Amino acid sequence: MERMVDRMRHAISEKAGKYGRLEAPFVVALNVPDWSVHGVDIMLALFGWDDVAYGFSVGPDLMKLGMPRPRGVWLEGASDHGKRYTRLSAVAFCSRLSPWNIDDNDLCLYNNPWAEYPYESVLNRLPRCVTDKDGRSRLAEGLPLARILAG
Repeated sequence: MERMVDRMRHAISEKAGKYGRLEAPFVVALNVPDWSVHGVDIMLALFGWDDVAYGFSVGPDLMKLGMPRPRGVWLEGASDHGKRYTRLSAVAFCSRLSPWNIDDNDLCLYNNPWAEYPYESVLNRLPRCVTDKDGRSRLAEGLPLARILAG
């Protein structure tokens, strides 16, 4: 049975590769049908490791200690040299989003630190997980989707 992280990684990669080269920011939305998906799972799907808080510079050292080679949508390998899908600017993640829970949902925007065209528009008003090019991530407060849509 395929793990949820693998299913998310596959779904994002499939969407990211669908339209070819775009000369504008490109955001993929993923509504996961499972309440048990957490930020760790999302970071695993995107970057291949669940904790990039220490930056990508520790990747080679972690692999020497027996950590597996990371395989994520945006990163494959132990450093930012393995960056992939740079045409994908960001991913909006949520779980079980529906019209009935639009004002109380976990929708969060995750940026691609290596995007050719970084996303800079209205969705940046959502809660965000911002990852810098050195691999350090931080959460940024934001507004619920219902409030953004209300204008």
